[in-house]
Amino acid sequence: MAQPVAVLVDGDNINGKYAGQILSIAAQHGKPTVVRVYADAQRPSAWRDALGYRILHAGTGKNAQIFCWRWMRWN
Repeated sequence: MAQPVAVLVDGDNINGKYAGQILSIAAQHGKPTVVRVYADAQRPSAWRDALGYRILHAGTGKNAQIFCWRWMRWN
């Protein structure tokens, strides 16, 4: 049984055109079970067309993803 792997992407700073490559690399380390993109969901993004990813709105403005990740860590 493959080791579960979480894939958490900063979608505001990494282009969605790399979605397939990211999953391929993650699969080399185990089975991607949590695959999320944190981004400003109100803005157009190539991540909307990326298969297998769940897009989560991280807010707007600088460091919105960092705030979201810190919140997840404590909850």
